[in-house]
Amino acid sequence: MIISKSYYTRGIEKGIYEYLVVEVEGKKIFAWSSDGEGNYRLYNDPPGNLGLMYYYGFVDCKDEIFKNTIDYYYSPKYKYYFKDAKIKELACDHHPNTPSGLGLCGSLLNPLKREEALKWLKMANMDYGLLAESVDKDTGEAKTGVGFATGAGYLAMALYKVLFEE
Repeated sequence: MIISKSYYTRGIEKGIYEYLVVEVEGKKIFAWSSDGEGNYRLYNDPPGNLGLMYYYGFVDCKDEIFKNTIDYYYSPKYKYYFKDAKIKELACDHHPNTPSGLGLCGSLLNPLKREEALKWLKMANMDYGLLAESVDKDTGEAKTGVGFATGAGYLAMALYKVLFEE
């Protein structure tokens, strides 16, 4: 039996909307994970940034749930966001006090964060021209994962997409 690709994608989409859309303060947002029994985690890990849902074609950037999601995670409501920092990119469990270089790449690919991400990129102190895993939120100095080759490749791809393909 041959099952079309759309059969699988419809099932995945249904599961995401059934188990990973939650209500927070009266607004629907995407959660990071769920056990399928009503328990979920509000988290946004930079390498798999929820903002990439647009880049991968899952949602339109005007989608209300997507916009609410970005608004929630990039706000003081979220523990890994620093409202008063110079570089307002997300941190994560791995480096909780320093914004993520990979998060910056994801923000470049998200039209709702792109302009800010370009500003932050200009403020970040690139480690010998390479992206760092994380940077100091106020100075932009590389903090962890200096000379991060795969991160630099991701940044190059994100910049190419933003500056030359769109």
